[in-house]
Amino acid sequence: MSAAGSPVPNGANEIDYVRKPSFVKFFSGPRNAERLRLPREWIHRHGDDLPHFCKLVMPTGGEWRVRLLNLASGCHFCDGWSDFVRGNRIRHSDFITFTYVRGGVFNVKRYDFGSGCPPRDEYEPDVGEYSDVVLSPDIDSEDDCPPSENGSDEDSSEDYIAYRSVPIADEYPSFNVVLNKSILERTLEIPLSFWRAHLRMSAWEDYVYFMVEEKTWLVELQCVNERICVKHGWRRFKDDNALVEGVRCNFLLVNLDEVQFYVTFSR
Repeated sequence: MSAAGSPVPNGANEIDYVRKPSFVKFFSGPRNAERLRLPREWIHRHGDDLPHFCKLVMPTGGEWRVRLLNLASGCHFCDGWSDFVRGNRIRHSDFITFTYVRGGVFNVKRYDFGSGCPPRDEYEPDVGEYSDVVLSPDIDSEDDCPPSENGSDEDSSEDYIAYRSVPIADEYPSFNVVLNKSILERTLEIPLSFWRAHLRMSAWEDYVYFMVEEKTWLVELQCVNERICVKHGWRRFKDDNALVEGVRCNFLLVNLDEVQFYVTFSR
């Protein structure tokens, strides 16, 4: 047993520990600073005996008591979650793993997105950075034009290349877009084959989040003739990131529940 009272894998108990229910979350500062939604599938499989109050235990032995609320949008860590975030210096784009031990106790670990390793102690907390987010799409910008007439959602397109290649974990799918004049002047289209492979079709009806380093943009999608493209928010996103023709954009799908893409550029 650890100082925090949670089982630690050791010897014969190691196999039993790794079989315990677990899940991973990508931490978005603007969305998750005050509460965190647990994956629906995990709740469906393992959430029957979860108490109203849970305990989050870090490798250092620190413990945080958080309240679990079942809201219309799903099951969330709420009261006490923000204290956990600040107390452990959780930063935007961190990966957090949760292993359910028993009786509402979760063993928690966090990993830096860039290195894939636990962040060093000298990382400074910066809760103020979470305010750097565009939470409303530019609905007045008239970028709700449909995709070009000759567009295609085929993976063989020179502009849209769907594949499973991510910098840290292979289970996170991504697709590439090479920006051309049509995309810049009209709007971004998400390959339909990619969407069908990794997301429920109805997810396009909800807002989608594009994250670049420590900033987040809210975008709204539309589905026209089985083609999913950005209805509102593309103009602001491309202008804020100074996107021009020839830039390759990599969209990493880091959250399937809330549809969050972590975007990087090759200029």
